[in-house]
Amino acid sequence: MGGFQSKPEPNPGPVCDLLFPDNWRVINFDVSRKMQMIEEVRNLKIRHPKVEHLRLLVVGPIGAGKSTLISSIESIFHGRMSQGALADTATNASFTQKFQTQKIRDGESGKFLPFVICDIMGLEDAATGGGVHVNDITMVLQGYVKDGYRFNPAGLLSKENANNHRCSTLNDKVHCLVSVLPADKIVMMDDDPEGVISKMRKIRKEAAELRIPQVVLMTMVDKACTEVNKDLKMIYRSKKIKEKMQECSNKLGVPMTCVFPVKNYHEEIELHNDVDILLLSALIPILNFANDHVGEQVNDEGCHQPDVSFDNWRAINFDVLRKTQMIEEVRNLKIRHPKVEHLRLLVLGPVRAGKSTLINSIDSIFHGRMSQRALVDTATNVSFTQKFQTQKIRDGESGKFLPFVICDIMGLEDTATGGGVHVNDITMVLQGHVKDGYRFKPAESLRKEDPSYHRRPTLKEKVHCLVTVFPADKIFTMDHDEDGVLSKMREIRKEAAAMKIPQVVLMTMVDKACPEVNKDLKMIYRSKKIKEKMQECSNKLGVPMTCVFPVKNYHEEIELHNDVDILLLSALIPILNFANDHVGEQVNDERSSIRQLRARLSTHF
Repeated sequence: MGGFQSKPEPNPGPVCDLLFPDNWRVINFDVSRKMQMIEEVRNLKIRHPKVEHLRLLVVGPIGAGKSTLISSIESIFHGRMSQGALADTATNASFTQKFQTQKIRDGESGKFLPFVICDIMGLEDAATGGGVHVNDITMVLQGYVKDGYRFNPAGLLSKENANNHRCSTLNDKVHCLVSVLPADKIVMMDDDPEGVISKMRKIRKEAAELRIPQVVLMTMVDKACTEVNKDLKMIYRSKKIKEKMQECSNKLGVPMTCVFPVKNYHEEIELHNDVDILLLSALIPILNFANDHVGEQVNDEGCHQPDVSFDNWRAINFDVLRKTQMIEEVRNLKIRHPKVEHLRLLVLGPVRAGKSTLINSIDSIFHGRMSQRALVDTATNVSFTQKFQTQKIRDGESGKFLPFVICDIMGLEDTATGGGVHVNDITMVLQGHVKDGYRFKPAESLRKEDPSYHRRPTLKEKVHCLVTVFPADKIFTMDHDEDGVLSKMREIRKEAAAMKIPQVVLMTMVDKACPEVNKDLKMIYRSKKIKEKMQECSNKLGVPMTCVFPVKNYHEEIELHNDVDILLLSALIPILNFANDHVGEQVNDERSSIRQLRARLSTHF
């Protein structure tokens, strides 16, 4: 049922073996924090004038706790137990048969909250002949399915059906996909091509095409770990729970930073502070991701928005004040060319080096909270980014766009795999010939007659700094095969050098490369291992050490950390300076050309 196969769970060991000494993810279980989060949800302002409610779609196998999750969230805001979405625990078939949009009313004000949750039929293995059809979920994502539509596992909703919205608006579409997996049954869910996990991956790909942010809620944590069952505050000390979260991440390809363990109300008759805080700690990032998504549609529509050795071998200041100074430095950066609106950075690297996660991490710093601008995948060894996307970063304080954009592209792969972005396509990106939304084709490069080809790019469409991303924990495994990733990266470097584009290397995943840095990120420039890895990056790519920066992306955290932010900002500011110098040089070249032309004309006449 639902892709579950009987596999025995290992016997738990002693308590000391089951728990970490401290929480590995920050969470505050104070009652005051609960009240703050409830107020935060009540006062949330939707960033699109035509969207009434942020629309969340809950997807998962039968028995995962989707309807119970909705009732649990509703109970928090009612201040008592409620039963907004009916659930059933007696059968192995989905109790939810119809598409239902659950509005949640605030028990204090009596008003509806600024989000709705879409409840649908559960997923089942194809062999059972039941469960919601994947194509129906795709239509829900696109906003075509009306409330009350009865799902038919054997057939699909057609566009002619009376339950179909012929012309959906952003208000009807899904703004965040929430996948629900039960912690106690993850190990029993296989990767059968017709199984639940495969279906969930297909749905994720469809959502990614629509640029819908995605999150995983791991339910039934109390059944997965005895220590958590005794005390929910042990949730982020439990080794078992972290293993289960990693398993969720691996199976679905969602980064750990977007996996949240939760407990639904299923046998209680009174609310519990710890249960509420855990649910709210997941709900608020989900609403933020959804709100970012609708806010981006405003931008697309053109609507107006209000404007270890003993000492560090490289100097770095981890004070909070320094972080604030660097953020202000980026906000106030003045571009040195009058016709360039944003400094354009191209992020390049092998599959799973952390390119899209890097963009999300930088975006998070300036939002002051976690964001999910660039969708990522951790389950496969192929590139999840399929299209050329220019990511604008909005300042969370002023609401204005920052003076730089980051170009996200398909990852590089060895030629033998037959995948990855074509080197010629990257050359054309550097030259500004590739339009946003172009879908990369590993077998061939962009042609001049293609609609996605920009015939006459100006300086503002060209790349101003090439940022190569290398994973610190995998540098040693990358060889010099002439058809390999490393050779392709060197070829791209040569092309960029011919265009006088400055180049920088960001070495990601430093926490995986050195255990001391994993314990304390402040050890980054005391770690001999990290310096060796940086030197290896420099040797393999031919980039001087002064242009190699070690960084850590957010990949399992749900709260910002000062040390992570400072390390990223310490790399971002030199990159922006190099890019700004590059566009400034174009001004000088243009002035020099004008002077030479005037001199020739004066001589002629």
